[in-house]
Amino acid sequence: MEGKFVFCARREAGTRMARPASARRAVRGETFRMAEAYAKADGKPSGTGYTRDMISVLRALPVQQIRLLVFDLDGTLIDSRKDLVNSVNAMLVEFGRQALPEEIIASYIGDGAGMLVRRALGDPHNEALVEDALEHFLTWYRAHKLDHTHVYAGVLEALAALRPIADGGGERSMAVLTNKPVGPSVAICEALELSPYFFQIYGGGELWAGE
Repeated sequence: MEGKFVFCARREAGTRMARPASARRAVRGETFRMAEAYAKADGKPSGTGYTRDMISVLRALPVQQIRLLVFDLDGTLIDSRKDLVNSVNAMLVEFGRQALPEEIIASYIGDGAGMLVRRALGDPHNEALVEDALEHFLTWYRAHKLDHTHVYAGVLEALAALRPIADGGGERSMAVLTNKPVGPSVAICEALELSPYFFQIYGGGELWAGE
């Protein structure tokens, strides 16, 4: 079962958590609902007794104090899986390799273009081969990065809603931090009308190799 938690923590025996009662009820209610779903998926007993023992929220997130939001790109703001898969398979064919199923290549995504190519090649020890294949992959991807890539439904509306701070508090700064190379990242954000929401788009190689 897939899902993303924002702030969840396991409560240790004997600890006390100070937070407003209203915030506690609202946040814990949603946390318990998510925990129940995870418990059911894992075959664990359901009921608030189980979830109350396992998960509790330490404190409500101070939303009004958040001034900067940083987003990943692939799999968070955009669905780029098909174009990445096609680009990997185009590279493999050029190198005389057999194309791989989409699900296999998708499992290699997430640690940068270099690791994606290395895994698709079977993790060879020939570094020259990996570097050459990476260049072929990037050349293909730059030309086909927008064949199927699209913004997830609701993302643009969510960004518009997240930017202003309530009660006249101004606007939050937002940025993208991705291990995708910066050139394609910027081009994709511009083409899909994401760029106006971000003061900066940081791509792979600018700060560090991974996210």
